[in-house]
Amino acid sequence: MNEDKIFVDTNILVYGHDADAGQKHGVGRGILPELWDRRTGVLSVQVLQEFYVTMTRKVLHPLPSNKVRNILQDYFSWHIEVNDPLSVLVPSRIEGNYPI
Repeated sequence: MNEDKIFVDTNILVYGHDADAGQKHGVGRGILPELWDRRTGVLSVQVLQEFYVTMTRKVLHPLPSNKVRNILQDYFSWHIEVNDPLSVLVPSRIEGNYPI
């Protein structure tokens, strides 16, 4: 069965790893393992960069850089979208065809 890919934004990724995120941590901890099991998770280079900065500097209890790098390396097995100029243009064209 071919399942749809699911893009994970920075917040969900952070919530899944930030034990101080309260109820949101539970939500993230519920979503991420399911995406691992189904192999349907998608991340972008930008999300990975934002995750690193957030987890090492912005959360209540920042993690050591080496620990965050290890987490990032685990996610390298997911589909990673690389942003380029078309990453901006294509969605904007789609939006023009399907206004929300």
